[in-house]
Amino acid sequence: MVKKYFLIAFLLFSFLGFAQLQENNAVEVYPNPFKDAVTIKIVKPVDNFKVYDILGKQIVLTDDKEKLKKLLLKLKPGIYLLKVTDKNGNVETKKVLKQ
Repeated sequence: MVKKYFLIAFLLFSFLGFAQLQENNAVEVYPNPFKDAVTIKIVKPVDNFKVYDILGKQIVLTDDKEKLKKLLLKLKPGIYLLKVTDKNGNVETKKVLKQ
């Protein structure tokens, strides 16, 4: 009986923790990987976007979502890091793959 309650509590906390992580996302990027089209959905107010190559070199800095989309589509195929800073100064990093 105790194991059953423990399992239910674990699942509940795991689910709630996942929901909180989802709420903290400022931006959603899909599909990932992308080739000819990419969608950027802003969930929270964003201050800026920075894109880095796999070696850590910053290749894009913008505060405009449409400009970011155009620049992402012009990139060579590879793995990139998208750093998003929201209006509160929180930084979120996403790995994006250009095919």
